[in-house]
Amino acid sequence: MSERVVATGLVAGALAAAWLRFDAQAVILGWLVIVSCIAGAIASWILQARRLPSVQLPAIVEELGQREKLTSEEEGRFADALRAWHRDRQDNAFREIARRGPGPLITRRAVLYFLWLSLVILTVVPPAAVPATFLPGLARFIVVALTTAVIAVAVAVPLGIRDWRRARHAVGD
Repeated sequence: MSERVVATGLVAGALAAAWLRFDAQAVILGWLVIVSCIAGAIASWILQARRLPSVQLPAIVEELGQREKLTSEEEGRFADALRAWHRDRQDNAFREIARRGPGPLITRRAVLYFLWLSLVILTVVPPAAVPATFLPGLARFIVVALTTAVIAVAVAVPLGIRDWRRARHAVGD
C-alpha cells in the first residue's frame, strides 16, 4: 500500500472519528475508528518494511563482525569501515532529501501531527467545547478538523523546511 493511501486513510479516519465525537455523540465508535486506522497504518508500514532490501554492509565489516575476538587494530579497521559506510548512506539520504525539496517532509509531518492532535482532541476536548450555535449550518467536526489541520501545518512547515535546509547544507549545496 502506498504512502499516500496510508496518509489518506489516517486523515479520513481522524475526520470520521471527529464527526462521531462532536456531531454523532458516539465517543466509543470514534475511538474504534481512530484505533483501527492506526492499526491499519502500522500493518501497512510493517508490510512495506518487509519488502525493503536487506542492509548490505561492506565485506570487511561482515568479516570482522563474524569473529569472536578482535585485536585493537582490527577493531579500529572495523569502526572506520562502519563509519565510512554510515557516512556514505547518510550522504545518499541527505542528497535525496535535498533533491525532493521540503514538500514530502512537510506532508509527512503534517499528517502525523494531525493524527496525534486528533487523538489528543478526542481524549481531552468535550463535545460541548464547540457549541452547535458556534457556526450554524457548519458541522462541529469541521471546525475541530480545520483548527487541528491549521495547527498541524503551522508546526510541520517550519520543521520540514528546517530539516530540508539541514540536508542541503550537509551535502554542500
